[in-house]
Amino acid sequence: MSATDWNVVMQGYDEALKKLQAFEQPALDRKLKKGVQSGARVYRKAIQRGAPARVKAGVDPGFGRNSSAKRGGLYKSIKSKTLRGSPPAAVAGPTSRYRHLAINATKPHRIAALSLRGGLAIGGNRFARVVHHPGNQPHPWVGAAVAGSRGAGLEAMRKAIVKEVEEAE
Repeated sequence: MSATDWNVVMQGYDEALKKLQAFEQPALDRKLKKGVQSGARVYRKAIQRGAPARVKAGVDPGFGRNSSAKRGGLYKSIKSKTLRGSPPAAVAGPTSRYRHLAINATKPHRIAALSLRGGLAIGGNRFARVVHHPGNQPHPWVGAAVAGSRGAGLEAMRKAIVKEVEEAE
């Protein structure tokens, strides 16, 4: 959360801002952390809603039988978590190790079998030693979902911070 976000969150709440400035750093960080967590939960839900139908349906990632990637793993991996540090921060989004392959573009590339004896299953009972992947178009659904929910996320942060300040009195 940058300083400009903080100003947007607290705009029109001068009393709460003055009260926040009276807290020592550890106490202030605890209150801010509550707000940041609230905003991250809003973003997580927005990302889940904004996921394409194929991601929601649990599409098979297509990495083969020996892959640890599971069907529906990308959708199930959408989480929000708080990062350590001061000022507090949080992230929301898919945590799957192959998320970049489903969101960003990939260039055409070769996929080779791991061993000379084995092969890549390419359908039915057919196998190949090398497959030429055509690449992938970008699908930036995470960024679009976060951009569309920015106001709601900041409002959730503001409400949580104001509530924490008022309860401290």
